[in-house]
Amino acid sequence: NRNENTIKLELFTNSLSGTLNPSIAHLTFLEILDLSDNDIKGSIPTEIGNLTNLNYIRLSYNTFVGNETNFGLNLKKLELLQLHGNRLTGTIPSLNLPFVERSSFVADCGNPSDFGASLICDHCTMCCNAVGDCYPKGETPVQELGYDSYVEFTWTYFACIFGVTCASYSFFVI
Repeated sequence: NRNENTIKLELFTNSLSGTLNPSIAHLTFLEILDLSDNDIKGSIPTEIGNLTNLNYIRLSYNTFVGNETNFGLNLKKLELLQLHGNRLTGTIPSLNLPFVERSSFVADCGNPSDFGASLICDHCTMCCNAVGDCYPKGETPVQELGYDSYVEFTWTYFACIFGVTCASYSFFVI
């Protein structure tokens, strides 16, 4: 910006390797952090949670590991958090943020998982699995109608069509 503060760090798809240094927290004016599609290893520094101006964190498709990814509750401006395609396990605590877009908070919380159990992320808006499929978390349109699955909905639909057809047939035959 005009004050010579770093507000964007976009180094995606640059074949970077090594670890992410906790001193990244010294970039206090940082708004965008995109280090996706590299080969960064180690844990994600919790110090990122001190960057209160961040609104975009994309750390997907690296080799981050850890069983407790916690950014704290200071990221009040955060609109996007993408952590999928890493080797994270355990639980991602709530950030108490109103993520509204389907791809706002993405992590590897889907099944099948590369691990014994999937990453637990109750507040993710989208979950990815070991085969690279990502799907929105939450109720499907069929579940919103009160059905448990598309199969149950389909059977109900065909039963209704069959019933209407039989009723119509018997009406015209009599």
